[in-house]
Amino acid sequence: MRSLRLFIGLFMVVPISGSFASTVEVGGGELSLGSGLSADSVTIGETARLTGTGHLEGDLFVIGTVTPGDVPGQAGVLNVDGGVVIYRDAIFECDVVAHSLLDRLIATGPVTGAGTVVPNRSPGAIPIRETVVSGDTATSGLYDYSVGGADATDWGITEGSGLFQLTYLPGDSDLDGMPDYWEWNYFLDRVAGDPDGHGDPDGTRNLDEFLANTDPLDSNSVFRIVSIERTPGTLITWTSAEDCLYTLERSTNLVAGTGYDPVGTEVAATPPFNSMVDTNQNPHFFYRVNVRREN
Repeated sequence: MRSLRLFIGLFMVVPISGSFASTVEVGGGELSLGSGLSADSVTIGETARLTGTGHLEGDLFVIGTVTPGDVPGQAGVLNVDGGVVIYRDAIFECDVVAHSLLDRLIATGPVTGAGTVVPNRSPGAIPIRETVVSGDTATSGLYDYSVGGADATDWGITEGSGLFQLTYLPGDSDLDGMPDYWEWNYFLDRVAGDPDGHGDPDGTRNLDEFLANTDPLDSNSVFRIVSIERTPGTLITWTSAEDCLYTLERSTNLVAGTGYDPVGTEVAATPPFNSMVDTNQNPHFFYRVNVRREN
């Protein structure tokens, strides 16, 4: 059996082009896949890095870091004619250059495992469920991925059989207050929703539907106070949705400028309803609920 074991120094790059070996183990440094490499298996060790836009014929095992492409800030694609196993501590550094232009790892065989994706987003790039890693959907299983980096909480993950996809959640191409992904989900285009329009007859603007995380196409999905009941105190119940925080307030007068006092602030959602008891015994309060999306 032929084998090739590479342990590359910290600042060295070994380009691979048109080579064959039964096994390749990269213990450190950087392996740049220039065009083609045929091997039974290639292992990228914990301190090693795989880069380039070449084609690997064989199975790939990633313990370290994968960075498709040859130039930082430019998207590239690494193709694997085989399976890919991604270990939990592995890192996928992903340049996101435009809406649909980003680094990708594409395999013909099964892709399994879980790692961390670290996006490097160019200004103006707003991907919506763009595939970063893909493999054979019948045999793959990509689960428990995470996003790393300074803006990790700004990214949404779609993962499952054969796919790992990224969505940039705050992206708002038309600056109408409704993110591109939300408009795409409900209106089939990233800029199709009218913030002052009504996708259903519940009387709530599309922008307010987004802010309350309700469905703008379903009149039964609406943010409202459901009931106010006298108990020992007053029990207020309202509709709630995931990823929302609520502030319950009360006032003794509806006249503008009289002010509202908080009863509960930044209350986490417990869908489909939230309830809170106001222990103040005054029976003459007016109540309102404010909502804020967490993302």
